[in-house]
Parts: sequence; structure tokens; C-alpha cells
Amino acid sequence: MLSTTKYATGFSSGALLLKEADALVYQIDDAEEFMHGNLSLNYTVIPVNSESSKKRLGIEVVKRLRNTQNPIFIEFYKTGTLQDKQLILFYAACKTYALIVDFMLEIVLNKWYNLDFELSSNDFQNYIYRIMGNYTELENLTPYTIKKLSHVVLKMLNQIGIVHEYKLHKVEFNGQILKTIAHQGDIWFLELLFLSKQERNELTD
Repeated sequence: MLSTTKYATGFSSGALLLKEADALVYQIDDAEEFMHGNLSLNYTVIPVNSESSKKRLGIEVVKRLRNTQNPIFIEFYKTGTLQDKQLILFYAACKTYALIVDFMLEIVLNKWYNLDFELSSNDFQNYIYRIMGNYTELENLTPYTIKKLSHVVLKMLNQIGIVHEYKLHKVEFNGQILKTIAHQGDIWFLELLFLSKQERNELTD
């Protein structure tokens, strides 16, 4: 039976897209208006060569950031450390792409809980090949695209630090940002960062 879930694969545009986000976020003078789609940004400042790439990456970054659904994340981004920015961008990517979340929940967390700390792009590729028969939108992915998607996901995990040299690691992140995410109802995201049940509960108090 085919699943009714629809998996988008637009994250092939890039991993966390930090440079692109930096070029855009500091243009936002009203985060609430931005979240409501009422603020236009200048994509030409994005540090890539072609105009078409600037527009494509700009649209992607804006889409991801708006999916955080809270203007406070724009303020956190502007005042945060590099790690804070990477955390917000990973959260934004997860809020946009269910495929990344399901891979994390079904494969990465299973490895973590079973003390299997090795992770490579092959794990994502194998996951796609295993589930693609249940999702029509995945059936036409070429081996090249699947490989590219797998490298992008692994790069995301490397950029936020929970994968280093193909090993899973727990990282200490900004508690204020994590608490905001928890209060927004996205407790699942905290588990993706390997926070224990007790740690997750403490952030919801």
C-alpha cells in the first residue's frame, strides 16, 4: 500500500545554506512581517555566481526559515553564535523536509539507541531504496540524485556537529533555542539531537 505522506527532495539545493542565510537574514528588519510573507529580500547578495542560482537558493532559504513559524528564530539567528545559526538552519530544514526527519527517527536514532555510532551517506541511500516503492514521488529518483541527497544530509549532520568523521556525537546546544523549540511543540526535534527523555522534559517545564 502506498503511503499518503509526500516527500519533497528540494534539499538537494544545499545543506544548511549558512552563507546564503547570512546574506538574507540581516536584511530582515521586521521578522514578523517576514514570517507572514510580507517582506521581499534582495537575492542578488547571495554569494554565488549565476543569477538563477541566487534566486533558487534565496527562495529555498526563505522557505525553510518561514517554516520555523516563529519570528523569534530570526532574532536568535541575528544575535547567535555560529553553532546557534547552524542549529536554527537544521531545525528549519527538518521543518521543511519530512524525509530528513523520518531518516533521523528511523535510522539515526535507532543506531544511537543501539550504540551503533557509525553513519555514512550509504545509510541514507539504503533508506531511500528501502522505502521508495511506497512513495511514488521517490520512484523516479535517479541513482545520481539519491547519492546527492545522501551527501547533503550527511553534510547537514556534520555541520551541526552530531556527525564527525562518520561517527555520531551528542552536542550541547543553546538551551534558550532548544526551549523555544520545545514550547513550540516540536519535542521530536530535541530527540533528533540525542537529548534524553529527562532532558527533553526539563526543556518543556
